[in-house]
Amino acid sequence: MSTHAIVALFSTKIDSAQRLLTPGFVIKFPMLFYDIIFPLALGPLTYRCPPELAAVIEPGMIVAAPLRNRVTHGIVLRKTETLPEGQLRNRIKELIGPTGTVLSRALLRLIPWMSEYYIASEGMTLKQTLPPELFESTRMIKQRKTPEHIELDLPEVPVSVLAPITESLTEKKFRPFLIHARSVLQEYAVVRAIIEKTQNIIILVPEISQADLLYQMIIGQKIHGVDTERVCVLHSALSKGRRSAYVEGIAAGIYDIVIGTRHALFAPLKKVSCIMVLHEHSSFYKMEEGIRYHMRDVAVKRAYLEKSVVILSSITPSIDSYYNAQTGKYGFIRPDSLQHVAKTQPKISIVDMRYCKKTTPALSKTAINIAGSRLKIGKNVIFIVNRKGYATLICRECENTVACPDCGIAMVMHKGDMMLRCHYCGRSMEIPLQCGRCRSIALEPVGFGTERVQEEIEKILGARAVRFDKDAVKKRSDITTILKNILASASNLLIGTRLLTTHLTILHRFSLAVILNIDASTNFPDFRASEKAFAELSSILEHIDPDGDMLIQTRAPGNPMLRYFKTGNYHSFVQEELAVRKTLSYPPFARLIEITVTGGTELADKIVIGLHKAAHPIGKPANEVRAVGMRGHVEVLGPVASQSRHGLRQVSIFLKSADRKALNHAACFVMDTYGKKDDTCIRIDVDPA
Repeated sequence: MSTHAIVALFSTKIDSAQRLLTPGFVIKFPMLFYDIIFPLALGPLTYRCPPELAAVIEPGMIVAAPLRNRVTHGIVLRKTETLPEGQLRNRIKELIGPTGTVLSRALLRLIPWMSEYYIASEGMTLKQTLPPELFESTRMIKQRKTPEHIELDLPEVPVSVLAPITESLTEKKFRPFLIHARSVLQEYAVVRAIIEKTQNIIILVPEISQADLLYQMIIGQKIHGVDTERVCVLHSALSKGRRSAYVEGIAAGIYDIVIGTRHALFAPLKKVSCIMVLHEHSSFYKMEEGIRYHMRDVAVKRAYLEKSVVILSSITPSIDSYYNAQTGKYGFIRPDSLQHVAKTQPKISIVDMRYCKKTTPALSKTAINIAGSRLKIGKNVIFIVNRKGYATLICRECENTVACPDCGIAMVMHKGDMMLRCHYCGRSMEIPLQCGRCRSIALEPVGFGTERVQEEIEKILGARAVRFDKDAVKKRSDITTILKNILASASNLLIGTRLLTTHLTILHRFSLAVILNIDASTNFPDFRASEKAFAELSSILEHIDPDGDMLIQTRAPGNPMLRYFKTGNYHSFVQEELAVRKTLSYPPFARLIEITVTGGTELADKIVIGLHKAAHPIGKPANEVRAVGMRGHVEVLGPVASQSRHGLRQVSIFLKSADRKALNHAACFVMDTYGKKDDTCIRIDVDPA
């Protein structure tokens, strides 16, 4: 029965009852009030519930209500007894969409939790999480698109390995698991095994191409007991009409296996039995815009609220998750309990660029010789460079580097259009004819980016290379075309940045991968630099044929990370990293919050001073104060000036503490005290990645 039918029946019964009563006597129902959140930068607002909706309205429903002189769609959050001051004139207009609650109580509880944890309004949290199609009127596509079927040779997962997971699924209780897989194929094999045993599953991957592949695999595998009509995919590359059809189908219970990226985590399933987070280490799970939440952590929280199982899996689990598994917080399934996928593994070679023979300053002779031999027999070869562009410009006379006038970062020469560009703030300028410091004309390109590597390799090998970076790939269709050409072996020689490796799927294979400058990744000023470099190398290794090669060029062959990677000993690498982080009190032994102030250096100084005063400092230096108060110990690091990617001056302040509540309290103090300045912007990043 529709909402309007229910309301009409309810109203008819009231009218009939009133006509039977004595004149002047009217049945009165208690006035009901509900808090509603809208996908806007607002907190909950209280509205009166009209009598005709009193019998049907529930938390989780989508309603239309007046807001700022217009009718807006929002979610009923809760019934409330606490009314705002003054006369409450606004009232709910009508219910929107299908009858019955749209959001489960667990999903409703997740929104306020995210708002509190990530220090953001509930309205903005709602806007950045739930599929926008819930609030929009979109023409839905009724006919389902027929996907391409893909069958993969997946290894078998022993029943005994998944027994703890199966038991938890049967008991329908919250329990988190971490699977340290030997390969991506093993992660997919676990997916196949789990969906055979349960319903109401959300499967998350970090990138759209991976979501499409997994969807096609599940459709094509003919998995026992799985009706493919139950499976749908959610990501931003779908048309609005198709997403609307999928979202409505999920809410109606038609689809109960949901695969996708960010929006899939917030799919409006009435009940969730299992959430799977594949490649859980990926930095793509950390939001870079708006509310900077981490999808992996929110997935664990939703599973907790749903009383369901959550499975994190990766070939290189994040050190935070690995630590949680080691300490018993997560169930741990190790690689030695899983079946090997391949009998042989690619050969990994470390090339010492200090002493090896070189064809060019960027390319070892070994890399060029092997690449040439593989290309001759039609094999795929990939070169990974850590920077796009051609090179930086340095004056031979005074050794001055041509830097960005706005942010001081070295500008990169792009030979295609003969321009200098800042890869940090985006400023561009013509290539100067003389040095800005000594006026010498002795400017020369130094270093290398994707353009220069492409030029040199094409000249040496006599082969055309395809470049894959943000300059060469400007829209998703470009990405799709290149990926299809790799599969068809129409593009044998690729040169790309990390952008390329993130879009590859397990279907894209290479005979040789050359990593040109791993030192730039391991020496990046980030305490997670080695962890990220290990994960990046491991993901590239997944795309190399078992009889293929990986060459890693470096000027620091003694780096422990490289030693552990070559031997495949991730466990020992993690133990060494944990020891260092424990000494320095970095995650997972402490929590971090980054406060970024854009547009006002003076305000950043005031924030630091305000934090110190509020927390009663105990005499440490001004740039590093271990403060007592605000419900615990909070260490203040900074401020440190930098430049935003939009060319604005910004200042960062880091708060560090083992007490999450104390950290949250300190950040809230900053926002409450200083967050209302019109000429500045304060951004809070909880658990920066």
